[in-house]
Amino acid sequence: MHSPSLSSSRPWAKIVAYSLAISLMVLVFSCQKWLMASPIMFDIWSYYAYLPATFIEGDLSLSFLDEHPEYIDLYYQPVYTEDGERIIKMSMGLAVIYSPYFFLGHLWAHLHTGMAANGFSQPYQITLMLAGPIHLLIGLLSLRKFLLAYVSEKVVAWTFIFIVLGSNLAYYASNDGPMPHVHNFMLFSLFLRGTQLWFREQSWKHTIWLGLLSGLIVLVRPNNVLIGLSFIFFGVYHWQSLKAQLQLFWNNAPKLGGLLALAFLVLLPQLFYWKYVSGDWICYSYKNGEYTEGFFFDRPRIYLGLFSYTKGWLLYSPLMLVAILGLFRLPKGLRWAFPIYLLLNSYIILSWWCWWYGGSFGHRAFIDVYPFLSLGFALFFQAFFNWSKLLRWGVGSVLGAFLALSIFQTWQYIEGIIHWDSMSKKTYWDHFLRTEKTADYEEWLIIPDYGAALKGEVSYWNDYRKKEEKE
Repeated sequence: MHSPSLSSSRPWAKIVAYSLAISLMVLVFSCQKWLMASPIMFDIWSYYAYLPATFIEGDLSLSFLDEHPEYIDLYYQPVYTEDGERIIKMSMGLAVIYSPYFFLGHLWAHLHTGMAANGFSQPYQITLMLAGPIHLLIGLLSLRKFLLAYVSEKVVAWTFIFIVLGSNLAYYASNDGPMPHVHNFMLFSLFLRGTQLWFREQSWKHTIWLGLLSGLIVLVRPNNVLIGLSFIFFGVYHWQSLKAQLQLFWNNAPKLGGLLALAFLVLLPQLFYWKYVSGDWICYSYKNGEYTEGFFFDRPRIYLGLFSYTKGWLLYSPLMLVAILGLFRLPKGLRWAFPIYLLLNSYIILSWWCWWYGGSFGHRAFIDVYPFLSLGFALFFQAFFNWSKLLRWGVGSVLGAFLALSIFQTWQYIEGIIHWDSMSKKTYWDHFLRTEKTADYEEWLIIPDYGAALKGEVSYWNDYRKKEEKE
């Protein structure tokens, strides 16, 4: 529990949360991404496609694409089963989360003559962009309640500033808000708070909420099921406490059974969809034609994923090192739950064939676990405010410099100075703190070879010209 001396009567963390969300909403409408390119593109096509296919076309089999073949590459990007049936690649969890914004855009398109009510026109794009800042706010407000059990209001406020602005979260809560990461941030924050409440009181109210939430978390991304480890080991810190945990679960077996049943109920629509389009209850949709996307568990790209110029998480979000250091101060009840989940999840992330996760700012896959890492930030700041004034000034100046760097590099990425997937050491340092590209910018890019990565290999094209020559 946090020290009373650090307590504050003012809800500073709540004020910071609203300020950050409002600022990012202003950024969304300042950048107006929908005027340059549709926010509904690439991976988002596959997360979003369930909504227009169901509520506009009325055809989840996607057979309407026979009459509109131009929609295949423009909007839906389906993959194909061995029998040639079209199938939406991603699971439908994000479509559930997008749905309020989809229906708002649909209403707008119907009311505004001249706007196509097809699920992809500008009204849908704009309303979907609202989700990022709103879901960031929901996540932060829930995270605040979780963190206040361990640290003060002031510490939580500073944690929010650094976890949002000192990482790639701000970008994915604004300019790339439809991507899954800020939504996972919200869901994981809600899960942590729900877990905390369940272990305080094993009521049916908390059980039902946690069951429905868990199902949605897995529906968004199946490997999110690993978050269940943080529930299983919550409060465990030695073998005796593990024995007590198992007894607690046994005593609440009906509730845990209900939790799992509710989670499965949320997953049922996905199973019915797979059965409908493929004939199988479980369908691995990451297989398309000659290639299969998968994991290489024998060769996780740990160094490349954490430190490379291509997409190193800690290179582009160096302040997250502070959060990791803070985790060494975890309260004893979290000393198993957090490390077990975070280490296994990191191993899974970095074992994926495309360990850099395509075009992105920094390593976007780690954003999902920032609610867990926020406690590391909070515990660091709790200690920081007890240091001597001189030490606080010195360390605070370094932290402030890295915070400014993170904000500046977010701007660089928006402007295209930091490349989406092909940064090299030379390109990075040639453009460090620069506001425009050098004349030889493209000459020094190193482009990941996606074909080699599908085979578990690490290979790069030297530059655009050599890629064109080889093709």
